[in-house]
Amino acid sequence: MKRIILMALAGFLAACSAPTVTEGDLMAAIQEREDAWSAAFNAGDAEALGDIYEEGSVIIPPGGDPVWGRENVVGFLSSLFGVLLDVQLTADNVRAMGDGFAVEVGHGTYDTMAEDGSRVPNRIDYVITWHRGDDGVWRYTTDIFNASAAPAG
Repeated sequence: MKRIILMALAGFLAACSAPTVTEGDLMAAIQEREDAWSAAFNAGDAEALGDIYEEGSVIIPPGGDPVWGRENVVGFLSSLFGVLLDVQLTADNVRAMGDGFAVEVGHGTYDTMAEDGSRVPNRIDYVITWHRGDDGVWRYTTDIFNASAAPAG
């Protein structure tokens, strides 16, 4: 019984001393990772892109089947290098979902090339689930996105 009480007390003290992440800090951390994703994608850097996904992650593209596993996700995304241009992802809302997990709802903009060589603006909306690993780095676990109307202008 004494051991149980000591273990409970140790857990309570550890929880009280754990750093608290504010909503603003979480939003900033996730946007920083989205900026890294955009930079890696726009540079065609598959290795840097892969560092943003967990090993067992999944991406679910619009109208497509789920793509499981970091290597396959990066392969799928690499097939879009040069097709989607100037991608920029923006976190609109991020919510902590327990210790080390978060859900983000955001949007992205990118261009594609029309047959006449002009750029066509596009927009996506997405939901990302995030996990903060033991190394303190936030990584995608689930990446779901869909096409939406082109941005104004």
